[in-house]
Amino acid sequence: MAFDLNKHAGEGLTDLDLAEEMPLLVLCQSGSAEIKKSHKDHAKRKVDGAEEGDIVLRSIKEVIPQPAKIIVMESKTLYVEWDEDGKLVGHHDKSVLAHPDYVEGEDEKGKFKRTLNGHDLVQTYYFGVKVEVEKEEGPEWVKAILPMSRSAVPVARIWNEYLSKLEIGGVRAPIYCAIWDLETDFSHGEDKEGNKFSWSNWMVSPEPTMLDLDQDEELLISLSEDRKEFALPSPKEQKALTDDVV
Repeated sequence: MAFDLNKHAGEGLTDLDLAEEMPLLVLCQSGSAEIKKSHKDHAKRKVDGAEEGDIVLRSIKEVIPQPAKIIVMESKTLYVEWDEDGKLVGHHDKSVLAHPDYVEGEDEKGKFKRTLNGHDLVQTYYFGVKVEVEKEEGPEWVKAILPMSRSAVPVARIWNEYLSKLEIGGVRAPIYCAIWDLETDFSHGEDKEGNKFSWSNWMVSPEPTMLDLDQDEELLISLSEDRKEFALPSPKEQKALTDDVV
């Protein structure tokens, strides 16, 4: 019996809930706690062998070899509000863009900036994913939250577009029917004063490997059942993301 695609058509987009802490899949920047010895959290977050541009699964403190194999389970786009002390104020949906206290402008580096009531408002794409991790007994799909914001927003938008167009036999497929290759690369920029800089950014394969409704039926059923277990990072984990985006 094949996996019944019609019962699950289009599942996964915008269904991520705000709830308990989830493991984070992060891209190491030069200032990330995993690699920067002077970072205040380096002692507890250090990952042996990690370098700038590596993908790290924080729950197991391991570098995930690239290209990382990713199954997207859920996707949600929110606007995250931070106060002047860097504390999380809250998450907002896109209706916040019509708020009378919403303002668009530039930061001191000339980059586009959103504020709400004087607080930073950062557009953030959250992907509830399963990442393939090598274990002694063989590969295992491990759940994680993959956040993308700031310079990664264009990548997230394109990925969401890919996800919205997934089909199998003319039927809109649930987003967890595809395995994506996720890699990183260095991006380069220049501020308004002409100072050049670089950072690590995500790259997503435009053509995923589609799961087979017959051969992968057991995995697809498991993914469908696991789908609602994903949640956004807790405020504590959310605060920790500020070191990993540019």
